Amino acid sequence: MTKKITKEGLYIHIPFCQYICSYCSFCKVFYSKNFVLRYLKSLEIELKKYDSFSFKSIYIGGGTPTSLSLDELTNLFNMIKPYQVKDSYITIESNPDITLDKIKLLKELGVKRVSLGVQTFNQKYLKLIERESSYSKIKELIAAFNDQGINNINIDLIYGFNGQTLDELIEDLKLFASLNVQHISTYCLEVSPSSKLYNQGYEALNEDDEALFYKTIVDYLAKAGFYRYEISNFALHGYESKHNLIYWNNLEYGGVGLGASSYIDKIRYTNTKSLTKYLNNQFDDYKEIVTNDIEKFYEVMLSLRLEHGLDLKKYQNKFHEDFLIAKEDVLRPLINNNELIIEDGYLRLNKDNFFIIDFYLRKLLF
Repeated sequence: MTKKITKEGLYIHIPFCQYICSYCSFCKVFYSKNFVLRYLKSLEIELKKYDSFSFKSIYIGGGTPTSLSLDELTNLFNMIKPYQVKDSYITIESNPDITLDKIKLLKELGVKRVSLGVQTFNQKYLKLIERESSYSKIKELIAAFNDQGINNINIDLIYGFNGQTLDELIEDLKLFASLNVQHISTYCLEVSPSSKLYNQGYEALNEDDEALFYKTIVDYLAKAGFYRYEISNFALHGYESKHNLIYWNNLEYGGVGLGASSYIDKIRYTNTKSLTKYLNNQFDDYKEIVTNDIEKFYEVMLSLRLEHGLDLKKYQNKFHEDFLIAKEDVLRPLINNNELIIEDGYLRLNKDNFFIIDFYLRKLLF
């Protein structure tokens, strides 16, 4: 038997949802048993392109993967078993409507981390985004995961609703930080053209308020023990997302499913977003050959999202180029103004400038 090559991570997209949130722009469709059966068959076929690989981290996202039935979940995990190493770190996304029998099954199937879509506890904004939840329900749900031995939990926070006040945000932060979780991901509400909110003419928060809200989140969560290790992600020490760090460290990863991306052997693939095409086993939509210059672009862009920034020695070893010299004309004024900082061999953004990272990326990369 040929020994498999170990890669860092595999992403698996499950597009099915029992309900569709009004802000959602991801690849998603309403749950249909017939479509799930056909989709899993196509997924199994696509997975075969990774037959020579095994993966340290497996992330099952969506959509809502836990919208699948017990049998469908078991089928899915049986399919991915050949692609696991001995102790693969498996993460799955879930909505608050997950049942206890599914939680028990996830534990039996080897899930170690759950990412739970909470978004907000404000009933006014939950109604806007067409979700149902409550603080007491989420608290009970987290306790149920813990009781089953799943003790690494992320919860998602959305902020930036039109008309949202600072007091409303702080109330959400207070409730989020009081829960027994290890990781909080934050997202400013985006009104995507493919979302229901966009079609209703909804306008998101203005940029000045968004900046204030972001600073408030960073400061509040830091006091609660959650440090920002990436622009939008906060963790207790030791609970950073193993899988997402694969992306941010510009490492290789596989991806299967509707709209999934992958980066293997200097090629970035993006899958079709058409369910019809996917069910007919027409998986690929776009392919990008990653040249040396493109690789440099990704290395800088992704690294600067991280709190510690760009590893200058790693960059030099990888590209045989000193980034500080190559970009000296652009870097010198930014470093002199303390907008960018060199510390312990890393080039990073001043912590106050994370909110406007795109401004600095444009200067450095274009």
